[in-house]
Amino acid sequence: MAAASVIIAVVALIIALASAACTRRQAVAAEGATAIENQRRHGELTPEIAVTCEERPGSRLAGMTLELTGPDGLDRLDEVTVRIRDDIPDRKPSPGSQLTQDQISEVIWGPYRFNTGRRDTGQHGRSHGPFSLPRHEPYPLSLEQSIPPSWTGPSWRTQYEDKPVRLEITCRREGHTPWTLSCEVDVKPDPASQVM
Repeated sequence: MAAASVIIAVVALIIALASAACTRRQAVAAEGATAIENQRRHGELTPEIAVTCEERPGSRLAGMTLELTGPDGLDRLDEVTVRIRDDIPDRKPSPGSQLTQDQISEVIWGPYRFNTGRRDTGQHGRSHGPFSLPRHEPYPLSLEQSIPPSWTGPSWRTQYEDKPVRLEITCRREGHTPWTLSCEVDVKPDPASQVM
């Protein structure tokens, strides 16, 4: 009788352990399925942002507009930060150069920077934001031509003529992992400056 009780207890323990292991495998599988579904949903909700840019007549300025156009299911972004990327990522001083990494990093290596006189724009014109962006409500930004570094010559600006503005746009919406979008935006020339 005692032996039967021990056998029953051992069998019950084995069944309990097997049941716990099965429950754990089901929980892991459910977590995996949930993570896959969340990634799919996050991908489906990747913001679609239309960006336009046009030179302003007779000035060194340009106007840029960002507009959230989609997708369905995303009616606004809580926070958007726009950053101008350099033409060469992670630019470093040349070997033997007297320049520091800080000096190189302060330069906007491209045709335009954000107008530093605007609220929510960084000191060197590299970034702007955060700002909220409701769907189909264009957000205007002011750009000015990048400032050539003091150690360069007159050819510095010509290397960026007809080059796009490279952007990195970070979008946040409560309850979602942030999205980071990269794009290149052509600057439409000032129609008044076009030769006929």
